[in-house]
Amino acid sequence: MFKQIFLIVSMGIFGNLFGQKKHTENFESYFRITNNLKQFIVVDTGLNSIAPVNSKQNVLKMSFQMLNIDDEGLCASEEELTEFGEIEDKMVENLTKDELFVGRITSNGLRDFYFYTKDGKIELVFQDLLKEYEKFKTKITFEVDENWNKYYKLLYPTDEEFQKIGNRSVLDNLEEGGDKLTLEREVFHWIYFKTEKDQENFIEEVEKLNFSVVSKDKIKDEFPYQLQIKRVDKVDEESVNEYVIQLWKLAPKYNGNYDGWETSIEKE
Repeated sequence: MFKQIFLIVSMGIFGNLFGQKKHTENFESYFRITNNLKQFIVVDTGLNSIAPVNSKQNVLKMSFQMLNIDDEGLCASEEELTEFGEIEDKMVENLTKDELFVGRITSNGLRDFYFYTKDGKIELVFQDLLKEYEKFKTKITFEVDENWNKYYKLLYPTDEEFQKIGNRSVLDNLEEGGDKLTLEREVFHWIYFKTEKDQENFIEEVEKLNFSVVSKDKIKDEFPYQLQIKRVDKVDEESVNEYVIQLWKLAPKYNGNYDGWETSIEKE
């Protein structure tokens, strides 16, 4: 049975309750390479809808030295990962209206948790509840960050990283449907253009990369010239990121907008 999986980007929604800005939590996870170091980042991207929060202009970082580290500087122990999950849960459970947990970074043997706060009172609470985890060396830093630079520069994904997060979401859907991601298959891509000439110039370039045109349509939109192309490809994460990012970067060269990809679930 042929089943289409579509890339869907969901955005956080927030409202206003009792005069206070609210947001819908939307934690995303992804890898980043910074200064030749691999980072595993988890961040609440939903906060972008309300950040920076004027009542929380200080950033508190709780840093833990991991005990079991792999060659990439990440945690190598399932038991230890479970403990860090417990630590995170306990810290978040003790937050008040004056604090927000915004994300964490695991890299170079450290797991760093980031909180934006009204003041530093939560530090004493953290120190007390973490006494049972004294085997981990910890360090707490606290500084003013009115513009939430730590959130945006250290944690928040770039546009390219958001595209890779979307790719991973599609792959997760495929795997949930029973796909082992080991078989090559036709992969379809959607791109939209402002002019027909831009569309044709894009087609000329991607045909050199062995993509073929599936359909061309004109719709009522800011980018009215709709294009669907396809190519037989692998669908492991590394391969998907390579060709999707290639098309994603190529589209703006022709005033276009890459809008995602789809494929069938293939079971061995």
